[in-house]
Amino acid sequence: MKTLIKVISIGVVIAMTQSCSIFEQSTSPVNATTSVTKGSYMYGSEVSSFQPCGTEKELWVIGDETITGELHNDYMEMVEKPYEQVFVRFRGHQLEKANEGFAADYDGQFKVTEVVTMQKDDICQ
Repeated sequence: MKTLIKVISIGVVIAMTQSCSIFEQSTSPVNATTSVTKGSYMYGSEVSSFQPCGTEKELWVIGDETITGELHNDYMEMVEKPYEQVFVRFRGHQLEKANEGFAADYDGQFKVTEVVTMQKDDICQ
C-alpha cells in the first residue's frame, strides 16, 4: 500500500511539473524589457487587441485584473460602441503567442503593466 501511495505521489508531482512548464512556455517574454509602446487598441466581446505602431502584428492584451479592468472601463467611456479603434501608450512587454483560447488567434500577447495614455487621435503618424 505504501508503494502505491509513493507511485501516485510521484505521478502527481510529475504532472504538476509538466503543467507548469507548459504555462511558462506560453508566457515567456519575447522582449523582457518593460517599456512604453504606442499603438492602436480595440476592445469588445472576445476581442482585446493591440497593434504597435509601425507593425502588422495584432497582439492579445493581458495584464493584472486591476489594470485590464480599468483599461476596459476607460475604453468604454471613450468610445461610442465596442470595436472602435483608439490610440494608446502602454507600459509593458510582448509575450509569445498563446497556445489556446482567443489569444491563440493573435500574433502574440502584450502584457500591460500601465496605461500611460489613451486617446482617439492617431499617435502613430
